[in-house]
Amino acid sequence: MDATVDHTCGRAQLMEGGGMPGLSRVGTLKLAIVLGLVLAWPLATASASNSPPGALQSCPASRVRTATSLADAAKVIACDTSNQRLLIVSDYHGSNEIPDFVAKLLTDASALRPVRLGLEMEVFEQKPIQAYMASHGTEADRAALLHDGFWSMGQGRTSQAVVRLIEQARKLREQGRDVDVFTTVPEHPSGTAISQAGGDNAYRSEAMAQAIHSQLQQGAARQLVIAFMGSAHSAYTGPDRGKDATVTDRLLADSPYLVNIGLHGGSAWGCQAHGCSPHALQSEAVHSGDPGVLDKSPIRPGEPVQVTLQLPPLTPSPPAKEMKPKS
Repeated sequence: MDATVDHTCGRAQLMEGGGMPGLSRVGTLKLAIVLGLVLAWPLATASASNSPPGALQSCPASRVRTATSLADAAKVIACDTSNQRLLIVSDYHGSNEIPDFVAKLLTDASALRPVRLGLEMEVFEQKPIQAYMASHGTEADRAALLHDGFWSMGQGRTSQAVVRLIEQARKLREQGRDVDVFTTVPEHPSGTAISQAGGDNAYRSEAMAQAIHSQLQQGAARQLVIAFMGSAHSAYTGPDRGKDATVTDRLLADSPYLVNIGLHGGSAWGCQAHGCSPHALQSEAVHSGDPGVLDKSPIRPGEPVQVTLQLPPLTPSPPAKEMKPKS
């Protein structure tokens, strides 16, 4: 058997007969091996550099403690959740920093696999958001998104920062990423439905949990759901809480990964007794003392994986639409 090179497959092969002129059989074999490596190298390089968005990558657990910025933290969390399908991110409504962080997280996660972003927003906003996601993001498209008085409420969920988050999702889709946005808050039900659920908060939490679980059931096996909601809904308080169960408590069977927030003061936009405006925040963070911005809690069976994101002092994000003064 003589060694010759089969160029049609881009690799060296051993073929019957046909030795190369001027070379011994050993020399021919060596040349075939060298040519095979040369021909294979561009293919291997292209394969590594052009990995499809769905290709998950390994993520060392030690990276969690080395994140020193919010941008680092987003990359680390996107990597740390590569084997999970539900990521719940806590919010303190009305800031710039938290929605902007979620936008970074969405960007990094969608580079790895399909992502569905769940917003704590009423279902009647679903169609306008879907229309905006399919648009080119022009001023007219933005005006159509902000079509009603919902976006002028000062409660923080309808802030300029949240619109930036939706815009980032639209841009990612426009670039070819498999990204979509869905709403989780039901329309206000009858008093009977609220009573049967155990109160308004219980009804809302159950409906939000169902909306998120439905996305998990409908999505592909490797799709990630990022559920973004206020900390009162996202907090893990334990199993078997009945009507007092939070959204996270109700989704334990879906093995959530929970990002809690560590506040370090600043201010956020919200509505209080005296009206809607920026209000000061107290520092509520409990830090482990590590130099990074992420603290990962010990993993306990039956509980969500939990990390705490240490935030800088927050800045307020006003409503996306200016509230018209009453005449």
